[in-house]
Amino acid sequence: MSAEQETMIHSMVEKTMNFSDPVFSLVGRRIQSNIRHQLEKGYIKKESLGSHGLDVISKELEKISKAIHSFAKHNKSVYVNYYDEILTALIQ
Repeated sequence: MSAEQETMIHSMVEKTMNFSDPVFSLVGRRIQSNIRHQLEKGYIKKESLGSHGLDVISKELEKISKAIHSFAKHNKSVYVNYYDEILTALIQ
């Protein structure tokens, strides 16, 4: 790879890693969607990973999704009484 190509690729990656970049936002939304599905259903839809272009990071995404799911489940079991009180107060 030439120095010019390397510089071009480096600048493209830096641009994409900016929070305001549309590609960054799109990938972020797709990752969030898959993690939400994991939290709601307890598993990741493998077929959606490919269609979202996330099949390359499927192992990492599944690992972090399972960790978040476990953490949320534990948090809910520990703090369910507090959450019930807060929700009851909000409803009334």
